[in-house]
Amino acid sequence: YSDGHAYCFGCEYYEPPSDGHTSTTTSKGKRMSDDLIEGVFNSLSKRKITEETCRRFGYRVGKTSKGKSAHLAEFRNQRGDVVAQHLRLKGKEFPWVGDKSKDLQLFGLHLMRDDAAKVIITEGELDALSVAEAIGPKSRWGVCSLISGAKGAVQDISANLSKLEKAGEVILMFDMDEPGQEAAEAAARLFRPGKCKIAS
Repeated sequence: YSDGHAYCFGCEYYEPPSDGHTSTTTSKGKRMSDDLIEGVFNSLSKRKITEETCRRFGYRVGKTSKGKSAHLAEFRNQRGDVVAQHLRLKGKEFPWVGDKSKDLQLFGLHLMRDDAAKVIITEGELDALSVAEAIGPKSRWGVCSLISGAKGAVQDISANLSKLEKAGEVILMFDMDEPGQEAAEAAARLFRPGKCKIAS
């Protein structure tokens, strides 16, 4: 890409920009990359997702540097700093901006309490927002989504396993297609026996 970063849609490999567009801000929860798009928090009326839910999860709408409308899902590193955004563009384009490093949290995992009764893991960010909207903001259930979709399920969950294991129960709510169900079966084996269930 023009800013020097590289991304392979086949193997999900990401290389950050060569000119090092990373800020030096270190406060917990700060937006750490200059490449991130500001955007605004709006309700997503077609999905019946409220602005409050979008704001809680860090899901904005905005425009790319080329003027394209985009949904912007914020991803945090293990310290809680916002370091990357997963964009959703028309035509099913899903590029990344910022630093998609290996220590990313699952989308929304930063909201999960350590004493969560359950945590539901979906394939995509909009799926997570939909589940969160359905169960409500006062629920003791955590809701999060994978970083790289079904194909990255095992890798994504492995990198976040210690926090996920703190929940009373883990529910994998992946797509009902063959790739989604195969990924759920493989990911479920990462958890100690009796911890994980697969939603149908």
